[in-house]
Parts: sequence; C-alpha cells; structure tokens
Amino acid sequence: MGGMQKHSANLLRQLLFSGHDVDVVHCITQQNHFVSSDEVCQRLGITPSQGLTIQQFRFPKMGIMPGHYIKESYTYSVDLYRYYAKKDIHWDIVFAQGFTGWKFIEERRKGNWSVPVVNHFHGLEMYQPVNGWKQKMQQWMFKSPVQWNLRFADATVSLGGRITDIMLKLGIKEEKIISLPVAIDEAWFNSKPRSSNDQPLTLLFVGRFESRKGLSSLLTAFEKVLSDQTDITLSIVGNIPHSQRRKITNVKYVGLVKEEEEMKRIMDAHDILMVPSMAEGMPTVILEAMSRRMSVMCTPVGANEVMVDEKSGWVLKSYALEDIMVGLNFIKSATRGEVIAQGENGYQKCKINWNWKEVMGDFTNHVQKRFQIGQKS
Repeated sequence: MGGMQKHSANLLRQLLFSGHDVDVVHCITQQNHFVSSDEVCQRLGITPSQGLTIQQFRFPKMGIMPGHYIKESYTYSVDLYRYYAKKDIHWDIVFAQGFTGWKFIEERRKGNWSVPVVNHFHGLEMYQPVNGWKQKMQQWMFKSPVQWNLRFADATVSLGGRITDIMLKLGIKEEKIISLPVAIDEAWFNSKPRSSNDQPLTLLFVGRFESRKGLSSLLTAFEKVLSDQTDITLSIVGNIPHSQRRKITNVKYVGLVKEEEEMKRIMDAHDILMVPSMAEGMPTVILEAMSRRMSVMCTPVGANEVMVDEKSGWVLKSYALEDIMVGLNFIKSATRGEVIAQGENGYQKCKINWNWKEVMGDFTNHVQKRFQIGQKS
C-alpha cells in the first residue's frame, strides 16, 4: 500500500523481468503467520524462477518506549546479516530499503563484508516539516542513525527533487547519490483520451490517515471555498476513521482501496488529484494519476515539482491552508478543457520519464558502471 512497499515490489519485478538474479528478504510482524514463497510471488504478480529466492524474517518487537523502532530496525538488520554472512554466494549489490542494510554497512567498514551496500530512505521525512511535539521528537531520534547509514553506505538512492537537496545538505557527496525515481508499470497507462463533456469537475484525495498528508487542511479549504458554492465534488480514498470523517457538502468518503483495477476506475471517474502533503518522497499516486490522464494539484515538497508543472497541473506555494484555498480558487475558475489539456500533458510526461522499463535500464546501467559489475547478475 505504501510508497516504499510499491517501490520495492516494482523494483523486484523489473529486476526479474530484465533477467537478473535476486535474493529477496522481507519481514512479517509478530502477529502474522509465515507466507509461502509461492504466495509472495502470486501477490506480486511474478513467476517463481531459478533466479529468485525469497527469505522471510520476523520483525522484532521491543516494547513501546521512545526509540523502540530504531532498536528493532538495528536488531532486524543484525538478524539478516548473521543469516547471509554464512551463505557461500557472491552478490554484486545489497539494495537495502530503510535501515535493513545497517549491520551490513557496519561490518563492511570492519572489513567483514565485501559486497557494496546501496541504501534507500525514500522520502527522508525526518528532515521534512511535521506537526506536533511527538513527531518532532521522533524526527530528532531518527536523524542520527539515518545520517550514519547515508554517510557510510557505498551509495544511496534519491528519488530526485528536494530529496537530493536534503542529502547534499547532510554532506552526502554527489557522486554517492544514485537516481532511482518512482515509476509505474505499462499497464497503468490509459490510452483512451478523456471526454470533453460539460460535467462539473471532480477532485480526488488518496492517502493514509496521518497529519503530514494534509487532509485536514484540504477539507477546511474545500469547505471554505467550494462547498455549497459550486457543483465541484471531492472524494477521499484512504483508511480515514469514521470518527474523523467530517460531514461537508459535496465531500464523499470512499474508504480503503487495495485493488489496482478499482483504483484505476476511481481515477478515471475524477479529474484532478489533490496532494496537499506537508512532506513526501516521490508519491506513486501522482504518477498513477498522470498515467490515467488526471490533472494534479500538489505542494512543493519531496520530488513533487519534478513530476508536476504548470502544464500538467498546479504546484501550490506551500502546504499552508491559505495556499490550498488559493489553489481551490484556481480550480473553481478552471474550465474542463484546461483540466483535460493538463491531464494530457501529464500523461505524455509520465510515459516518457517514469515508465519502469526505462527507469530500470538507466538505474542498472549506472550501478554496473559505478561498481564495475561485468556480468548480468
């Protein structure tokens, strides 16, 4: 469901489709039962093959005291290292999402691990704006271990845009930063142009229930600018608790959507994706919307400005309520023809720049040259 999970799944698919050999490590929580390798393949839509091995670990649980997740993440990485250090296999690269490569990097510095480690911390949210003292305390606790992992990995992946800027400000050398943006499968692209009817515009929000996604500000802005004044509607997709669903005219709550085909149908029925986030990496949902020929309105965070421009939608001045209201007033005065044109431009931009096949070709070529890998494995 989340951006990092989608990124991992798509990365795995593309590596396998390109003929590379991949050992996959994934985890389950204390509450979950182990999942067979065949079921993992089925859920990811991949075919079991000789070039694929899947190993499952249980993610440790160490109470609820502040900092427990960091301790759990380090312990999890230690478990992975101890398992794979015993394997008589030569890998070319360890690609580590989040903290999973922590122990590998540590042992590599001691000379005990020979395989280069490339890590990926996705949106680096601990260096982006948050609300409330609890989230600020969490950010403070995360910064030091994240910076250590970034500094001592052989290379680190950036989604681009302001994520690269954050890394450079942290002192990560430019030559250690590898670009691997989010991308989407060919199956997402809708070849059918949108019809130019005279129906009112429809807005769509897709996201988890957390403050940094900006839903509260979007609802307040919508109520002030568009509710009761126009026929423009807003649909909310996500795990929004019923107790937090504010009753506002022309606002509809769809609930959680897990199936891609259902999400495509929902996007095809809406005109503009709203992304009012305080912090982001490179939201997959923006590319999904662009592939379905939607216009996009977003805030200038993460890699949003790399994807969205004045030809494909609107980039707000900030995530502040006042700026979201300004954006809704733009939509209020926009014509359907203008919005359709934005959607068409976004579709073409997405197809050229963020198709997984093209993105993966650039990434693997870069990695092979960067680490002098002479064979396809």
